[in-house]
Amino acid sequence: MDMESPEEFEHKLKRFIESNGIDAEQLIFESSVHTVEEAAVALGRSASDLIKSMVLIQQGKVFVAIVSGTDRVSPRKIGALVGFPAPRAATPREVLEHTGYPVGGVPPFGYGAAVFIDPRVLDKKVVFGGGGSPRALLKVQSTDLLRVTKGTVVDVRETSEL
Repeated sequence: MDMESPEEFEHKLKRFIESNGIDAEQLIFESSVHTVEEAAVALGRSASDLIKSMVLIQQGKVFVAIVSGTDRVSPRKIGALVGFPAPRAATPREVLEHTGYPVGGVPPFGYGAAVFIDPRVLDKKVVFGGGGSPRALLKVQSTDLLRVTKGTVVDVRETSEL
């Protein structure tokens, strides 16, 4: 496995943002912002201002589901959308192989994958997601997120079936 430093992952995302003219800001922290809870504390914001990019795999295909920081991805819904059984969460090694970024730092764009964006993500004007490493976050307008990912807006979050 490639053992790049956090700075190398962060720089790779910064180059992607600059070369594609994306209006986004990368925020680098001294400590981990790997989890939604850590990121919310570091930003002084609500978990609902954050997004999670979950990498899923099924039959050799890679999917990324983007949900609000307060939601969970439903692999069953992704499977129904693509006509496969529910895809499984990628292992940390597979996440790095398919996105080029480590778990806890996966940005919502900058790699090839079919992207599904939950509509709740677009409820916020600005969202914060993985910034390339477990100590970096990306601040981006939700409209730019949609444009750059070319994502499909569809309900992909878990719902409780009572």
